[in-house]
Amino acid sequence: TYTGSARSIPAYDISAGIGACAEHLIAYGGHPGAAGFSLEEGSFESFRIHLVEHANAHISAEDLQARLAIDLMLRPRDIGPQTLKFLDQLEPFGNGHQAPVFGARNCQVKAVRQIGRDSSHLKLELLVGGRRCNAVWWNQGGALDQIPRDQSIDAAFSLQEDTYAGDGSVQLVLKDVRPGENGNSSLGKEEG
Repeated sequence: TYTGSARSIPAYDISAGIGACAEHLIAYGGHPGAAGFSLEEGSFESFRIHLVEHANAHISAEDLQARLAIDLMLRPRDIGPQTLKFLDQLEPFGNGHQAPVFGARNCQVKAVRQIGRDSSHLKLELLVGGRRCNAVWWNQGGALDQIPRDQSIDAAFSLQEDTYAGDGSVQLVLKDVRPGENGNSSLGKEEG
């Protein structure tokens, strides 16, 4: 007898998928995000084929694209020590209580360079709504040539104190970027 468990992407109900293969199973149960099952050794291959067919019929290519949820679009004036102090009050972050991911649109890339002993990270200087911000992008040194200078990007990031600078400044820790919609460096329009 084999026993197994499964987890799924949000777009696919793994419990329903395994349930569709019930004829191959001894027992099963679960919910849309996770499931467990048991089956006889001789049923494994037919179960695997049936489950893959079910998944292929219910999962689109778009469903397999990684998604990054932005918790809040930050105004340029909110990128600073006061926001960092507020975030400190929400800690500790971890499983089930993730640190917020912020977004900013049309950030003007003023400079970008590789950093780290093996050049595996990027350091960027951005203009966000006219405000100069430093940013780091860990483990993305290979993307150096893909970052457009003097053009805009939309950025997803967290905030942290720049301890390397030693001046208490705040830096953006990039999670992902994409080309901005236009060449200006505003986060929409500065809101009051």
